[in-house]
Amino acid sequence: MAAEYKARGQSELKQIRKQSRTLYWFVALFSIFANLLMFTGPLYMLQAYDRVLGSRSEATLVALSLIVVFLYAMMGILDFRPVWISASLTPSCENRPLNQMKERILA
Repeated sequence: MAAEYKARGQSELKQIRKQSRTLYWFVALFSIFANLLMFTGPLYMLQAYDRVLGSRSEATLVALSLIVVFLYAMMGILDFRPVWISASLTPSCENRPLNQMKERILA
């Protein structure tokens, strides 16, 4: 009897994971880009020391600074989006197993 419940529970969890697979990939993609954008500050400093100080070019400094401002803005958006995505999609992921559990308890 216990083995039957265990097998049934495992199959339900596999089904739920399979249904949520796109959500996992979506969150992973945002996480990868957010983590890559964490290199913005160190790369800016490396480029400034390498290119700007060596050539004393103000145009290069302005271009690098504009790129960094844009990348920091993107990092802010990507840091905010996963919170919004997980807040909106978590209830739907949680409700599936909870509804199945309620049906079994109340049946």
